[in-house]
Amino acid sequence: MADRDDHATGRARIPRGAGTNSRKSGTIIMGEFTDKLKGTTDKAVGSIKETVGKATGNEDLEARGMAQKLKGEAEKAVGSVKGTINKI
Repeated sequence: MADRDDHATGRARIPRGAGTNSRKSGTIIMGEFTDKLKGTTDKAVGSIKETVGKATGNEDLEARGMAQKLKGEAEKAVGSVKGTINKI
């Protein structure tokens, strides 16, 4: 019955999980871009938090800013690794 419904609507049936691990599907490429973008954003926001924390004497905000900057650096590194894997 599902086949008739798919045929009736003109939609192609794609097997569950198809293309999820394929480099050609764009999974790795999009992951690379997304990780690098998130990393850049986290580094920028972390830097602002750190600067504001220093300026106001708020050690907690300064520490959270440093932590967010490190998280951003790690996300960018993950994106770079994905990019390298994609080139192989």
